[in-house]
Amino acid sequence: MLIRRLPTIRLPSSLPTLPPVTHTRPYSATIRSSSKPTPQDRPTLLSKTPEEKLAPLTQFNIIQTPQSARLFTSVTNTGFQLSDVAVEGPLMLLNSRVFMWDVPQYGVGGIGDLEAEVKGGGEEERWADERSPFYGWGTDMFKILEVAVPSPDILVIGTGGTMAFLPPFLRKYIHSLGIQVEVQATRAAASTYNVLLAEGRRPGAAMLPMIPTSARTSEQLVKLSLRGPRS
Repeated sequence: MLIRRLPTIRLPSSLPTLPPVTHTRPYSATIRSSSKPTPQDRPTLLSKTPEEKLAPLTQFNIIQTPQSARLFTSVTNTGFQLSDVAVEGPLMLLNSRVFMWDVPQYGVGGIGDLEAEVKGGGEEERWADERSPFYGWGTDMFKILEVAVPSPDILVIGTGGTMAFLPPFLRKYIHSLGIQVEVQATRAAASTYNVLLAEGRRPGAAMLPMIPTSARTSEQLVKLSLRGPRS
């Protein structure tokens, strides 16, 4: 096997000197206009209206309340304060319209002789629990819902100072009209109504005051004790 020797490369005794390296700034050019900018060329700063200053709130608030809607602002012992009106006694609120709701509470008030209708076995079914604020009630207490246009998609019922169960036949009647039902104590019911309205729902409200009060005379109907209402 033959091995070939490579030729030897000899370097020069001295290498050429390179020029020193200098750091220069990146190339940049400034373009200057020969003429001054006109007012039309300058950006215009428009003054913002109060509504525009609140744009982050108004534009991204997806649960704004309609301006014409009436909200419950407070609940008193004998009535309600809405956005622009005060009402004593029971009320109904449908399509932002307020109705004085002349209904009995714990069997007191309203029109007619409830005692005779409950015990007499009339044509209209009546709730016979004397401990309930709905004592003596029939479907006639909610007949206005049949003519409300548009009808609410949910009816919030306030039962007064304490929570009370709605009689099953009344709940069934309201459901037959295509209306959902939410029953709560009155203060909670007022808050629920406001929230539903803000969410874009179409709620209605049927509210009894904290203390049973006549819608016609604004007088208290019963005296309250620790044991509950009594005449």
